[in-house]
Amino acid sequence: MQHFRTQILGFFYLMSLAVSGLWAQSWPVESVLRKGLWAEVRVTEDGIYRIKGSEFQQLGLGPLPIPSSSVGIWGRNAGVLSEVNANQGEARDLSALPIRIEDGGDGMIHADDAVYFLGQAPHVWNYDASMQRWIRTTHPYSDQQVYFVTATEGGTPMPTYGPTVASPQFTDRYTFVAWHELDLVNLVGSGRMWMGESFDYTLSRTIDLGLGRLDAQSTARFTLSAAGRTTVFGPKLELRTGQGFVGALSFQTVSGVSGDTYARWTSQAWNQVGSATPWGSVNLTLERSANTSASAWLDAVSVYADAPMAYQGG
Repeated sequence: MQHFRTQILGFFYLMSLAVSGLWAQSWPVESVLRKGLWAEVRVTEDGIYRIKGSEFQQLGLGPLPIPSSSVGIWGRNAGVLSEVNANQGEARDLSALPIRIEDGGDGMIHADDAVYFLGQAPHVWNYDASMQRWIRTTHPYSDQQVYFVTATEGGTPMPTYGPTVASPQFTDRYTFVAWHELDLVNLVGSGRMWMGESFDYTLSRTIDLGLGRLDAQSTARFTLSAAGRTTVFGPKLELRTGQGFVGALSFQTVSGVSGDTYARWTSQAWNQVGSATPWGSVNLTLERSANTSASAWLDAVSVYADAPMAYQGG
């Protein structure tokens, strides 16, 4: 299965409209997986994915050729399910994703043919109109979104849309968002709060947020969240880019007594205005001259910025 990093935006938008219809099903009598041949595929990023005809055999979905009408890809909307088991509001079973089939017009999937679908990461971005910016919601249980491919039960071909009659809108800039978060350690061995890279023996780390897409006209908003353990006020986690110093995250103290609060979590955001200097990468450094025994753990660092439209290749 191939992931296309450079998507045709119009195709991506149309597929998104169709996928949005996966919500609000009634309770099914039985699962769609009850019969037929099925294979599981997983994705980690939003994008248009291609499954070649030859890959249907590799997935164990039978010999080729396969009737195009029997091919389908089923799944759920991205994002974590509600922890409240309500009677309505969310899809209760898998739903067919709109798919684009290129079979040469003979109605059969051969080795050189392909099926395309819109795959979504489990972590979702939602637009907050009050803040006028995109907000990321992290899936607490998975970094992969699962889809089920069938060669017997069929699916939903991508609908055909007519040409738009609205006047075109022209722009040469877009909103760039990037997020870095690793779940590496649970500081108290319980709960859903996981931290990423530690700052103790290693006090400085470099993180690539793709800031090379920004230019001198860009204004970037960085959000940094981390947990710190210090018995003396003063240690702070400093954020820098190629443009210079951005901000510092100070940590509240803990008592250090066994059984008391182990570390304190905090978050802060800052803006940085671009200049002719390259943006480079994000550098995070724990400044702990006030307490050399202090330590910190990165939760997440993100950027929200305007950027010029430019082809990145790939």
